[in-house]
Amino acid sequence: MQLRKWATSTANANYARAIHWLAFVICVTYAIYHWLWDIPAIGTLAAIAGVIALASTLGSFHRQAATWLYIGFFTAQLGALALTSYYYGMRGVLLVFPIVNALFFIFNNTFASVYSVVFIGLCLGAAYQSSGADILIRSIPAFALCLLFSAAYTQSLNSHNERLYFVANHDALTKIHNRRGFLAWFSRTLKQAQKNREEIALFFFDLDKFKQVNDQYGHEVGDRVLVSFSKRLIAALRSSEIITESGSIQNIGRLSGDEFVFALVGADNTSNVEAIAARMLAALDEPIVVGEATIKLSASIGVSFASDNGYAIEQLLNEADQQMYRAKRQKLTSSGMAAT
Repeated sequence: MQLRKWATSTANANYARAIHWLAFVICVTYAIYHWLWDIPAIGTLAAIAGVIALASTLGSFHRQAATWLYIGFFTAQLGALALTSYYYGMRGVLLVFPIVNALFFIFNNTFASVYSVVFIGLCLGAAYQSSGADILIRSIPAFALCLLFSAAYTQSLNSHNERLYFVANHDALTKIHNRRGFLAWFSRTLKQAQKNREEIALFFFDLDKFKQVNDQYGHEVGDRVLVSFSKRLIAALRSSEIITESGSIQNIGRLSGDEFVFALVGADNTSNVEAIAARMLAALDEPIVVGEATIKLSASIGVSFASDNGYAIEQLLNEADQQMYRAKRQKLTSSGMAAT
């Protein structure tokens, strides 16, 4: 089971909380009505859903809403609407339509489809007990269309959002993280690493004399060199050193121009870091061939450690950047690396 990104995104937090508050108010109103003037059992289930909506809202101020809270909310709603359908037929069945839409908004299509069928089946079955087969004939086609269009729309919206996210957070040339995407991931990772007392080594790369490549061969060749370098950088790393999410590499990024970064999560010792840096520099041993141009490159690397810099992202970047420029100045061609 998976929650959709837009339902739990921090960027949509205020919008999501507004929906949670609205759900809370509706559930409490529904509960009070049934407690005072109708069927108390329905009111109790609606009140449970309201309490869960309130807990989810308050919890969102401190962390991402828990999946089990959403499940609990919809399960309580299922009980309330099944009873409403049993006692009042179509009145309860009609309330299932917005619930189906909400399920597809919050959960992935597979889980939303299964839970929607359960919702629809129980409520229609309950309504059948009191209203007969006529309610099934009128409702089933409408629910089938509702499921079809909800699934198709959310799938289309999800694909569109994923494309937008990729464009916003990835470098158009190399397809790895751009500055925005890498720093967003790195900020989250640093917080978790500090909490777990886990070391992170940040590698800062800069291609030496890359401006000469652009001046001599043109920017098109320079772009192809950057693409080749990023691929070699990835190839130099072991699978255990690369972090991927949804098929995208998270811990490598292009900050600007010919500046690249790599974050090693769980860096155990300095010798391991030096070995990784040596592998990365070795990736440039072979010249890069672009058309008729054969280009020999070198790079300078600076490394900083999270524990030495208070797990502060700007301090880590600045320290790694300074170490990289120190390596350039000292012309450490044998190792090409300076470290804190």
